[in-house]
Amino acid sequence: MQRFLYVSSQTAVGPALSATEPITEDTPMHPITDYGKSKKAAEEAIQQYIEKLPFTIVRPPAVYGPRDTEIYSIFKSINMGIVPYMGFNKKILSIVNVFDLCDGIISAAESRNTLGKTYFISSEEFYE
Repeated sequence: MQRFLYVSSQTAVGPALSATEPITEDTPMHPITDYGKSKKAAEEAIQQYIEKLPFTIVRPPAVYGPRDTEIYSIFKSINMGIVPYMGFNKKILSIVNVFDLCDGIISAAESRNTLGKTYFISSEEFYE
């Protein structure tokens, strides 16, 4: 079965309100960046065609793996004993390895059970 698979972003929903309340597929969308707002708008546009366009939406968080430079530099700094500090509040990060993300995207694209649905593809753990 053919379908349109849209790779959105966790930023379409925005950050979790707390560590005890992670975002889910049912969390109301409240993006806080222009990038997140554009991903939200794209998802809403796709969903308007649910009767005509077989689709699945996946929302990865930060992606790391080969050829990654941004996340890798953070890991490299931590490995050297330098812990990056971003903002004043405690930050909790959801990440996914690029190979796991690819497996998730393929699974979402091939399963009949994912038609018309939206999924986060992420590691099971959160990182501080």
